Amino acid sequence: EYIIDPPGEYIEDKQFGFALALYSYEVQVIGFVLAANEPFSLYSPASTATATREVIGIVTQINAQDANPELAAEWLRIAGCEKVFFVDSVTREGLDKLISYLGWDEDEKSAKNEKTEKAKKSKKTAKAEKK
Repeated sequence: EYIIDPPGEYIEDKQFGFALALYSYEVQVIGFVLAANEPFSLYSPASTATATREVIGIVTQINAQDANPELAAEWLRIAGCEKVFFVDSVTREGLDKLISYLGWDEDEKSAKNEKTEKAKKSKKTAKAEKK
C-alpha cells in the first residue's frame, strides 16, 4: 500500500545502500526502476542480495524512440530481479499487469477496505457491549 521512493544517490553510493536495506523492512515488494532508453545501469550485479523482500524490475519508457527494453531487462536481471515488468505510462501498456501483481486493483482495494471497515465496526460494537 505504500511506496518509498529514495533519492537516486542511494543506489549510487554504497554508504547509502544500508539505508535501502532498512527501508526494505517497511515494504512487501521492492521495485528497481530503469528506463529502456538509459545508456547504462546504476544497479550493480547482485545488488538485491541485501534485500529482505522480493525485488522486481520495472522497465519504463518501453516505447521511446531510442528504447532497448530487452537490454534494460537484462541489466535488472543481472542486478538480481527475478521478475521484470515492461511499462509505458503514456500508453498505459503493462501498467495493469504491474498493478495487479502488486495487489493494487481497485476491486481488491474496495474489498480490503470493506473488510477493514467491518472489523472496525465489530471492535466498536464489542467495546460498547462491554460498557
